[in-house]
Order: sequence, then structure tokens, then C-alpha cells
Amino acid sequence: MKIIDKDETVQELNTGFERWDILYNYGGNDPMWSDGVNLNLVRNHIIAYKKRIEETFSKEEYPDIYYRDTPLEVNDDYMANPNEIKATAKQVIDSWKGYFYLDELKSANYYLDKYQLVETGIQQAVNRINVLETAIQDDDLVTMRRLNNYGEQQFEDMKTAFEKLQEINREEEHQIFFAEILQ
Repeated sequence: MKIIDKDETVQELNTGFERWDILYNYGGNDPMWSDGVNLNLVRNHIIAYKKRIEETFSKEEYPDIYYRDTPLEVNDDYMANPNEIKATAKQVIDSWKGYFYLDELKSANYYLDKYQLVETGIQQAVNRINVLETAIQDDDLVTMRRLNNYGEQQFEDMKTAFEKLQEINREEEHQIFFAEILQ
């Protein structure tokens, strides 16, 4: 049987409330789940810590934090700062769409095979743009938040993909050139 450290339990309860406050007011960074789902998970932890206090402390020993109201359950779809997430997503997608060679990357879908699209990173770079556009249209805040964090990385990925595309195009031009010479 594990011995329960009372100080640790109080600290965990304090941390639980702090975490809940931050999630509720500022949101989290979970790439797959909404803030509401995470808030309810933290709420369940707070309830468990309070129960542990009830089981291990005498009523006279209950810490002050125990008496703080347990947060109410929130809607699983709740997201903190939705307008900020949407505004950032629109800025991000506009900047991505402004990449000078984006049309060339998109047109590569018509002449490269699936292996080449994956190897060059074109598929991932173009797909990320399509996913963010769809998330904006569908008001999918979780996906918008996740992709908002790819801002500069997306530009690096597109640049690398374009460089690899240029290499493939040069190789094919050389092959065509040598094939014409051999005729």
C-alpha cells in the first residue's frame, strides 16, 4: 500500500486549480482535443485530489485550497480565445498562400508519382494548407490552433519541397536532353 504524502496531495490540488484556470482563460496546446475536454479531465483530477484529502486528513487539517469550489463541468467543445485562434488562422493561411512557388508545388501533383510527392515533402506542405483552409471553413478550432503553430515551419517545408522539386525537374531535363542526343 502506497503511503500518501499530505503535502504532495495539497500541492497536486493547487496545481490542478492553477492548470484549470490557465486552460479556461488562455487555452492549451493539445493538438487533438479541445480545451473543454482537457478542462473536464483536470476537473476530474481536482475531484480525485479532494477525495484523497478527505480520506487522509482530519477535517481540522483540510487545507484552504480544499474549500475552493470545484469547477463546474464545461461543454466538451469549449475553446478559450476562439476569435484569436480564428484571426491567427486567417493570417497564417494568407501568408502560406503568398508563397511565391506555391502554384508550382501544387502543379507537381499532376506529374510526380506518389512516392516523389512524399519524398519531396510536397504532399505534406500542400496538404497542410488544404487542411487549414478546411478547418477555417468548418470552424474547427482545434485544427486551426494546431496548424497555427506551423507558421515558419511551413515556409521551411515549402522551400525544401521546392528545392527537391527543382532537382527532380533538372534530372528529367538531363534525361530528355541525353535521350534526344542518342536519337
